[in-house]
This record gives sequence, C-alpha cells and structure tokens, in this order.
Amino acid sequence: MSMKPTFQDRTPEEVITSPHDRTGYTDLSLTREAQPATEEESDSGHHRAYTLKELLEMDFPEPEWVVEGIMPQGLHVLGGRPKVGKSLLSLDLAACVAQGIPFMGREVTQGVVLYLALEDPLRSVQARIQRQHPSIYSNSPLIIRDGLKAKPQDVLAVIRSEIDVQRPRLMVIDTFTALLPGVDQNKGGVMAPIWSGLHSITKDTGCSILVIDHHRKPAADAQDVVNDVSGATAKASSVDTIYGLYKAEEKSTGTFAMRGREVEDQEISVTLDSSSMTWQPHSSHDFSSGQFAQIQDALRGLGTANNKQLAEAMEINKGSLSRHLRVLESKGVVREHDGEFSLV
Repeated sequence: MSMKPTFQDRTPEEVITSPHDRTGYTDLSLTREAQPATEEESDSGHHRAYTLKELLEMDFPEPEWVVEGIMPQGLHVLGGRPKVGKSLLSLDLAACVAQGIPFMGREVTQGVVLYLALEDPLRSVQARIQRQHPSIYSNSPLIIRDGLKAKPQDVLAVIRSEIDVQRPRLMVIDTFTALLPGVDQNKGGVMAPIWSGLHSITKDTGCSILVIDHHRKPAADAQDVVNDVSGATAKASSVDTIYGLYKAEEKSTGTFAMRGREVEDQEISVTLDSSSMTWQPHSSHDFSSGQFAQIQDALRGLGTANNKQLAEAMEINKGSLSRHLRVLESKGVVREHDGEFSLV
C-alpha cells in the first residue's frame, strides 16, 4: 500500500491544486489550479490570493514623490518638541511644492498646496512666508486656512470635502492637536479610525497629507523617530512615513530623521538659517559646488546684479535663487545693497 505524500513532499503545483490539506480533509477551494484575477475582479478592487509565481512576475510602478527621495505620495507625520521649528519646516515645504522649487536640495512635484494653519495667527504665517520666500509669486497655488471647525466625528468628512474642492497635491495639517482639541491621542480605539480614515483619503484622492504633531518626551540621545510621536501605536500602522525634527536648546543645528515604507531610514543633519528661517541640510552649504558655485560664477561675470537679472542669466526660478542668495549673504560670501548683489 503506497503512502500518501506528505505536505512537504509535494511540489508547489501539487500543493496549490491538491483538493486535500495536510490533514487529509477536502478543501473545495483548492480543487482547481490558481487562476489570475479576472478583469471584473481587478476592477472591483476585491482582494485575492496570488501564487508566488504571479507575485514575482508583477511589475510595480515607481513611487510618486512629493519630494524626491524624502516624501512619497501618502500619509505622513512630522513630530518634534514645541518650538523646535516644525512649522517653519512644513511651511517652507508647502511653499516649495506650490512653486515647484527644490526643498532641502531635493526636486519636488509642483501642485496646489492646502495649508491648515490651526495654531498660528495669519500674521505669523505671512511674516514667515515673506522671510522664507521673499520672491514668491502672489498667484502661487498655496492656499492657507486659519481654522477648520468640525466635531471629532466629522473631521474626516470635512477634510475630504476640502480636498475635493481645492484638489491639492499636498495638504499640511498644523497641528493634529489643534485639529482635535481635547481628544486623548493615547486612546487607540479613538485614534486608529481617524488615522486609518486619513490614509484612505490619500489613497482615494491622490492628495498627500502631512500632519504636524508633538513628541511625547524630550528628545534624548536615544531618539526614536517612531516612538517619540504621541500616540505612536495608533499612528504607525496607518502612516506611510514618520519624520522627526530634533534640535538641542540654544542651538541652530539639528537632525531631520525619517522612517517609512517607501523611504530609506535617514538622519539628515540640518541647520536653521537665521536669515531665511529655513532648515537647510549641511551639504547644501558647500559653497564651492552646485547652484552656489553657479551664482558666484554669474556674479563674477556680471559684477553686480539684482535677483531678476541673476535668475535670467542662470535660467532658474527667482524663488530658489533668492533663498540661495540669502544663505550666501548670511555666510559673508555675497553682499546686498539696494537690491543689487555682488561678491564680497
């Protein structure tokens, strides 16, 4: 009498097509070979099982980036201690995406940005934009909202409505605490549906959402970009990327850290530029290369020039050029007089 082959003895094809599981009981769902999804099944969005062969033969598109290599399309959280500079970083990001100019030296995908300034007065937001992007065009697609009145149970519907009306590429919520005042973020049963709902909105609309949040403890040497965020357990399962901004008191240098599904774990050393009030990666202060070198070469040829003349000579965006000029000026490389720039 021949022995029935064990589960381990069967080939992958036999395992898939066998009408019996390892215990010998009949499973009618396995009485036929695995078939690829029909067009109707694929279009309906239903989940299905895939064979390993099917999975390995799939071609997946590259991620869509809001900021190349840093922020893919999806739901993201930026955490940090109070007054560390989170709003400065997020407003700079919003203005860069709206203008289509690099953020922290990385290319962006231009589009409408909806910025929910739920904590800071509009006067402060205006002053920051004028300082960070003095040459920003007034018709740049950056929309600022200074309030979003909604009960906790209505927040997701209101956010979805705003996105449907404005159709932004990026929405910034500054801050999550101001969005849901009085709600205990450590209650997973309350938070999980909200974060899951936000994630669904990003998938349904294609709009990325960056939520500004607080770290629940003072940043220490053993910083953890995920666990430092308030209510991390409920958020980690839904968000695509968690960012952390760390800065010691009385210092202008810090670390911009990130961990996510599509981005590599990174810790970027950054400096808060006192002139433009923007966070700049240390590598961007290499004045002997890149756009900094091009600006200096252009000024050597022109002698003196204003922002517009330099931008035309270099064929670059005036907003991006203005920020680089401010960095060079703050470091004593160029000087400005009556709107004209020259080398020191």
